[in-house]
Order: sequence, then C-alpha cells, then structure tokens
Amino acid sequence: MAEFEVEHNRAEFEVDLDNVPEGNYALVVDGVNRGTIRVYTEYEHGQTETEGEIEFSEYPDDADEILLDFEVRGATIEIFEGETLIFSGVFPAG
Repeated sequence: MAEFEVEHNRAEFEVDLDNVPEGNYALVVDGVNRGTIRVYTEYEHGQTETEGEIEFSEYPDDADEILLDFEVRGATIEIFEGETLIFSGVFPAG
C-alpha cells in the first residue's frame, strides 16, 4: 500500500508492505532508490504476520521519517527484493 497526503501544508508519503517474507526491500521511485523497507514478523493476539513501512515527510519531525524531496504523483513506484522486482506501478497523478 502506498499513500500520499497533504495535511496542514505538509506533504507525507508512506509505503507499507504486509504479509511478505521478512527481509529488506528497496523502494525505487522513478529509477532512484529512496530507501529500504525492513519487513519483520509481528506477533499479535496469538497470530503472526509480517509488516514493514517507510515514511517520508516534507518536514520530518520523527526519527522514522525521511525527507520527502521528490515528486510522488505520477511517478513509477517499484519495490525490489534484492535484484527481483516484486511490485511496479504508477502512483496516481491527482
């Protein structure tokens, strides 16, 4: 799941990976590696699932946020596990 949001004149972009094998996944936006999504196992209510996320913001105010200094709208979003492309799509321009 990928989400772009502008709230209070602050743009944020987040990508979540759920129910994929544990590991590190590269997030590539328009051909540029923008970071690593670390997927780990979460234990909740007696069940296990895997999840990971990466968050960007124009004005990062959290240690987990990365500076959003690139355009997301209309960009090609790709996720790689090593050299293997596991997802590719164009983020909506609107």
